[in-house]
Amino acid sequence: MAERVTTLQSTWLANFPNKVIFGDKAEKEFGVDVVPSEYYCSRISQWEPRDFTKLRANYTWDSEWKSRGRCTQQRFLYLLLKMRNTHPDASFYLLIDDDSWVSSTGAAQFLSQQNASDKFLIGYTPFREPGTVSPEPPYVWSGPGFIFSGATVKALDPAFLMTQASLWEFSCAFHDCCDYYRNTCQADDHPYIMYHFNFCNARLTEACGGTNTTDKFESCIFELDKHDEDDCHYNHTVPEHPVPMYYDSFVREVIWAAPPASFMTEPNLTQRNQATDEINLESVEAGPLLLPKTEEDLDTMWNSQQGCDHVLSFAARQAGAKLVRESFRLSWSHKSFDEWEREQKAGESAVDVCEVFAQHQLSTDEMKDFDKKWHDKCSIAA
Repeated sequence: MAERVTTLQSTWLANFPNKVIFGDKAEKEFGVDVVPSEYYCSRISQWEPRDFTKLRANYTWDSEWKSRGRCTQQRFLYLLLKMRNTHPDASFYLLIDDDSWVSSTGAAQFLSQQNASDKFLIGYTPFREPGTVSPEPPYVWSGPGFIFSGATVKALDPAFLMTQASLWEFSCAFHDCCDYYRNTCQADDHPYIMYHFNFCNARLTEACGGTNTTDKFESCIFELDKHDEDDCHYNHTVPEHPVPMYYDSFVREVIWAAPPASFMTEPNLTQRNQATDEINLESVEAGPLLLPKTEEDLDTMWNSQQGCDHVLSFAARQAGAKLVRESFRLSWSHKSFDEWEREQKAGESAVDVCEVFAQHQLSTDEMKDFDKKWHDKCSIAA
């Protein structure tokens, strides 16, 4: 980690005076902070990890910290909240992985044309040929970086962001409604899913949101689970900050059925969930109820598609932000500076390398080389 951080700080990161760096552990000499202890996915968390082996025999806590693991991805949400708290009046926020190079000049020029009061999230999307019929995916990719407007980040307060992340997981895990397959299903397109989540989440938060240890949280959800006739799956949750989160560990198959009767008649539901205030719950469409698949399939529920880019894109949309798709100046696939130049000379690149403001998937040596050659060529051009 030390080599990676020193490379960042000696190249592009030096041009950004306001920054937050998260790592698995604090390294004060390198300016690296650890995820605060109030969060579930922190190496110094106040919460003991839940033991999901009773639900999934091959579950391990260490697997959550692999490159595409749950906690590794969750850390980007924590990082955004930390930046929001540390720099509340920033016009724009950049969320960058440590294998990306960023042009401060290019980013500044691009953002000078944007209005920080508008809600938007800028991210990478693969180029689509004109006339492509299939719809755009409901997310943008975070690889080379996400750029949030200040207005978007202000709307993503901790409770709202964690609740939207929980909704995304609930929809995908229990309703087979995921944004990356099956015609890119989106929870907010299906009133039943939204009502079902609001109903279950209200009970979960009201009953267990005030617990302060994992043991107390588990006692609470186990009690809820005993009386759960509404397929709320309370056992598949964790004690996150500032609200509990769904955290499923099963792969499921869909069985279409009518919503549970008690769900339809729960008193005070519309008062507890503002999203349903203007909805007649008796008219809710039938929705999918789900059953676990075989043990052999259980390890595939949380997979390489379920990254922070999907969750943050969903949360931004729920906050009213527009997804702005950038296919060229945010470069997702690995490409060295020399490769950029070769493609330009061959007429194979849609943009000049000096117009690129983020390049993903670089080693530390490639990042130093990219930074030097970009400044040698592009600083003069600028």
